Amino acid sequence: MRTISQVAELTGISTRTLQYYDEIGLLKPSELTESGYRLYDDEALQKLQQILFFKELGFKLKEIKEILQKPDFDRIKAFKRQKELLLLKRNRTDRLIQLLSRLEKGVKSIPAGRSGTWGRSGTGPLYWWIGTQRNPYRPP
Repeated sequence: MRTISQVAELTGISTRTLQYYDEIGLLKPSELTESGYRLYDDEALQKLQQILFFKELGFKLKEIKEILQKPDFDRIKAFKRQKELLLLKRNRTDRLIQLLSRLEKGVKSIPAGRSGTWGRSGTGPLYWWIGTQRNPYRPP
């Protein structure tokens, strides 16, 4: 069993965040001591790991809670899907970095027939490129 402070140190999230997760029913401590201290076992830490992966992928806490409460929730399948989504996120980030590298060199990346100006918000090559990308973290 680990105390809330130990879990916070291990994961890098604050004790207040863990308290909040408890308050909203997202992550309940495994035990409460007679003094009211929260204790977490390995199963709770695994659940926290799932929560943190979903948060990294942009899911809201309410959505995460709903997913984890489903009777057919499969932790291993979730890890596989999270891995796929993180790879998509990495690929998207890599493409943005490549685009920025080309733009630094002064190479325009707008395909033929597209135009835009740099002066107005929401126009130009980067905005055009972003506008053509599907958000890989949500179903189509």
